[in-house]
Amino acid sequence: NERQIIVGKSDSQKDEFDTILFANRDIKNAVIPNNIKYIKPYAFEYCKQLKTIFFEKDSQLSIIGKRAFSFSGLKSIKIPKSVIKIRSKAFDFCYDLKNVFFENESKLISIKEETFLFDKELKLIEIPENSSLQSIGSRAFYDSSINSLFIPATVEELADDCFENANKLTNLKISNI
Repeated sequence: NERQIIVGKSDSQKDEFDTILFANRDIKNAVIPNNIKYIKPYAFEYCKQLKTIFFEKDSQLSIIGKRAFSFSGLKSIKIPKSVIKIRSKAFDFCYDLKNVFFENESKLISIKEETFLFDKELKLIEIPENSSLQSIGSRAFYDSSINSLFIPATVEELADDCFENANKLTNLKISNI
């Protein structure tokens, strides 16, 4: 796997290689080392054979870039609690993506616009009650098949069209805390 992913430095003055720049488009599985802090825009885009991505324990990942996983073959992903930002369209057009789980005590502040756009198989997004999520952006789940979603008490803003064309959403639960 190490040869299938190109890493770089977020700060050229430091010795730490903490950024994923690019993945071989034929990659099937990826293990993200715990010292990685950034997945750059388009890093895994069009990795159609990518089925699983695993983040090592105590991940330091903080930002998943724009379109980082667009058009990939991911089936499921567990986002580390250290992630603060997922940029727009990070998982759009992931036709095989069924489940997205956020780790307990997730530090994610916002699900940006069109993050899960056209994810036709997406059924479940699990956001823990103790997450830091504050907003869900425009068309975040556009044309997905999401059928169940829990919105924690920390959410202050939902875009009017965040669930546009998500016609299978039948179980929307909002925290009562």
